[in-house]
Amino acid sequence: TTAIKADLEKAYKLGDNIAPLLLGNNYYYGSFGFEESNQEAWKWYNLGAIYGSPNCYSMMATMIAEGNCPKKVSDKFGAYCMLCAYRLGDESQLEDVIEAYRDGLLDDFKNEIEKYYIPLYNDIAPAYENPDNEDCLDDIANMEITDRWI
Repeated sequence: TTAIKADLEKAYKLGDNIAPLLLGNNYYYGSFGFEESNQEAWKWYNLGAIYGSPNCYSMMATMIAEGNCPKKVSDKFGAYCMLCAYRLGDESQLEDVIEAYRDGLLDDFKNEIEKYYIPLYNDIAPAYENPDNEDCLDDIANMEITDRWI
């Protein structure tokens, strides 16, 4: 544990944006002999966010949503973390960003979300969420199942 921590801290100091994510995860989940600590996890996720790590922003949003954030922060800040994660490349956050916007948590980013993210979401949303997007169901219905699939 000591060696892992020392190596990851050194990598962080050299500018690696994955190291703070790994440190944060080890503290958050108590893995590799690390003591579970929301305080330490939050510290490392914040440092990773400074380096532009979308995964650190995602984990900060997760900590807030799960009620494990050691600081008193608002749901708005959690939504902002999701938005930052999406902006930096975590495409899995798109649906959560849209939901947070619809809940009124991202009103400050209305123009950006309505111009870029909602149209993108509408293009890829499953048909059960977006009835205008039934083509994907038609594609599945027209697929032939072969012996290779069985």
